Amino acid sequence: MRLLKLFAALSLALGCATPALSVPPAAKGMVSAADPRAAEAGAEMLRKGGSAADAAFATLLALTVVEPQSSGIGGGGYLVYSAAGRAPVTFDGRRYALPVREGTGLGRPMKLGMGPLREGVPIYLGVMGERTVAQAAEIADGWMPLLFSPDRAGIFSAALAEGFERRGGRPAAFDVSPMTWVAIGDDLPACRDELRPHIAAYVGGMGPRGRNFYNRVVARMGFDDAAAAIADAYLDGRRADAVSAVPDELVDGVALVGPVERVRDRLEAWRAAGVTTIVARTTDVRQLRGLAEAAG
Repeated sequence: MRLLKLFAALSLALGCATPALSVPPAAKGMVSAADPRAAEAGAEMLRKGGSAADAAFATLLALTVVEPQSSGIGGGGYLVYSAAGRAPVTFDGRRYALPVREGTGLGRPMKLGMGPLREGVPIYLGVMGERTVAQAAEIADGWMPLLFSPDRAGIFSAALAEGFERRGGRPAAFDVSPMTWVAIGDDLPACRDELRPHIAAYVGGMGPRGRNFYNRVVARMGFDDAAAAIADAYLDGRRADAVSAVPDELVDGVALVGPVERVRDRLEAWRAAGVTTIVARTTDVRQLRGLAEAAG
């Protein structure tokens, strides 16, 4: 097994909807959308011989129906990408469009001033639902979950196995790279308290009651009562109570906390759970140094 690689995740926008992907049987294209029903509408258009533009508009029309408040014709946008040309063909977004539809006509597309570091750019899915985790195993180069606990990694085993079976086997280079909060220090209770507000915000605040998939993951781990208490307090505006409701066991499971020696021991559990990369959620270079020392 490879040693864990360490990365600093300085800014991760996880509040937005996770894209759902749909792959037509024919290797003609792939459709990604914020709702699986919209992605399926675009994929069905490709299956019936439609062009990329046909699929884009079918997806937009479906999004107009399933989530008109944020996508579809009234908002959002679409991107058509050419795998052969390795470049976007069309981008129509909320504020910008390529090619530009207005202006002097003198503008030209910008190009990279340097070559990419690799021929192919790996695709990771940051997902935690059973269907989407299976999808990551089926089509992606890696899986990047949040609120992953190596002690309870079994809650994802069936979904991963299903996806790899559809794929025809697990690729040797498939990367399991959970986004992991890090708080390394000699005072273990203080380290836990540093991370409790972050965990409470995801478990309690990322969606209305019954519609927060971070909350559902924590409940599936066996923290049903804590997940409910955190959500109730957070959504009622009692943020301090929500933070206090995050149990030590949950912090210890989904984060790397405490003295370097303790983190070193915990890393063995992450390796044993099949983790190949840790994306360290910290903006403090001292935490990265401590994690590097623990990984040794």
